[in-house]
This record gives sequence, C-alpha cells and structure tokens, in this order.
Amino acid sequence: MKIKLTAFQQPVFREPLENLECTLDMLKDNSNTDWILTPECAVSGYCQAPVLYQPFTVQVKHVEMAITKISEKAKELGVGIGIGSSIRGKDTFPYNGILFYNKAGEEISVYKKRLLTVSYTHLTLPTKA
Repeated sequence: MKIKLTAFQQPVFREPLENLECTLDMLKDNSNTDWILTPECAVSGYCQAPVLYQPFTVQVKHVEMAITKISEKAKELGVGIGIGSSIRGKDTFPYNGILFYNKAGEEISVYKKRLLTVSYTHLTLPTKA
C-alpha cells in the first residue's frame, strides 16, 4: 500500500489567525495527498510560550480554534494531517508539538517535542559547587 505524504513549507507569522489562513490555503492547494505535514509552529507561531501559561487569553483561544478549523478542513478534504503548533498538554504546560488527525478528523496522536519555558530559570538544573 502506497501512502502519499506532502510536507510543505509556509511562512509562519506571529499571529495565529494569519497562520490559520495561510495553512488553510496550503491545505486546499495540496489536498491531492493522503497526509499533510505542516511546519513546526505553523499555527501558533514561535512567540506563544508565556501566553500558553495563561490558558484563557485571546491568543490561546485563537490557536485552539485554528487547530480545530484546520483539522475540520482536512477531514472535509479527506486528508490526514499533522499540525505543528505550540500546544497545552493535559498537564497544562505549554509544549512545542504536533497533533495528528486521521482522514476521519479524529485526533490519533500528540507528540510533545519540548516543554516551552517562560524564562531560562526553568532550564537550570541544580549543580554541585
């Protein structure tokens, strides 16, 4: 069984709503495939980590809404999709990750690549003097 995978590069803007429009355009233009893989942070942009610690902000709502709209459009087109975005895990921490939806629009996997931090203090490990 052959599977056609399309990975595309697109501009990634600071605002999730701009990324939503760009991703929907790319999805429509590349719908003759089995699976689409979007770039890292294609939906959220790269500037969301501190925002994701505050789950009820407008930006977080835009990211969550954009992911829903993109997965619904992929379902409508009959395409599986991997959506790159900053996401909040079930543990409520923000991650740079990717969400996978099958052709039926069901979330089948979430990969959390890296915990996003507000500052470098989260990265500091205790050391012996």
